[in-house]
Amino acid sequence: MLPMIMPVTLPFRLRAFTPDDYDAFASLHATLFPEHPSTPDEWRDTDRQAERDERLKQGRLVAEHDGTLVGFAEYSQNPGMYHPRRFILAGGVLESVRGQGLGRKLYDALLSRLEPFDPLSVRARAREDAERALRFLAERGFVETQRAWEATIDPRTFDFSPYEGLEANLRERGITLHALTELMHRDDWRELIYDAFSDTRLDVPRSEPATPLSFEQFREYILEDSMFLPDAYFVALQGDRAVGTSDLYRSGAADGLFTGYTGVRREARGQGVALALKLRALRYARNRGAPWVRTDNASTNAPMLAVNEKLGFRREPAWLSFQKVLAET
Repeated sequence: MLPMIMPVTLPFRLRAFTPDDYDAFASLHATLFPEHPSTPDEWRDTDRQAERDERLKQGRLVAEHDGTLVGFAEYSQNPGMYHPRRFILAGGVLESVRGQGLGRKLYDALLSRLEPFDPLSVRARAREDAERALRFLAERGFVETQRAWEATIDPRTFDFSPYEGLEANLRERGITLHALTELMHRDDWRELIYDAFSDTRLDVPRSEPATPLSFEQFREYILEDSMFLPDAYFVALQGDRAVGTSDLYRSGAADGLFTGYTGVRREARGQGVALALKLRALRYARNRGAPWVRTDNASTNAPMLAVNEKLGFRREPAWLSFQKVLAET
């Protein structure tokens, strides 16, 4: 009879994240989630944005082995879906150290950090093909509540010819398209796009009810973000009013471009405005040689899914949103 081989348990050190960890953390996160890399400075900006909002609570733990970061766990709150007692969890462990209980230790330590806030619920996400993560969440009582598809397209090979008359048709209806840089001579350009953003975002399917974003928050989180591209922010005007927007943003850690947000006011829907805005974004990406554009949509957002499918975006495995209720309201 062969002797039983016991797994080797590596020595891990769990501790709070410090400002000295940004370089290593950005590398770890990009390894765990290669579709969404960010530079250390971009992570610094993201954390600073949350820190400046006195309502938001956030915390991050990291796990070390031999002085190298091998895992992390964090809690945060979304200012656009804010509730003082509801939290978003994220985390991951390098494949080389999985199966040794490190994920469980990070999760338990994170929940302990949350106890003083008396949380009502926590949310987490996992890709539908991440079997270990799905099992981890199910074993801890998380229940799926929403799914969103990510999709990519190569703008370098996109055929624009079928859509040549679209913008002309919109102009006949009094709707014109502009890059934001063409509108920044206006004193009210920020208010112009904030008004459209605030109106259209209320109809976006989300895992928690939408909460208002102030003009100051919009300016800080979007217009002043280090990944913001004013020449890739496209606006549909009808008269002197913005009726739709769509934008791309870039990370210094990625070759391609990410879709930020696309929205059209209700009274302007069904006329091809969203399609025209997305085409402007694809042309921008092609002209800059971007190898891909990535977007994501909730599975219940049928109109935007239809636009992306029409353009030829290729779906990837869905991201599933899960909730665990910790206390009843």
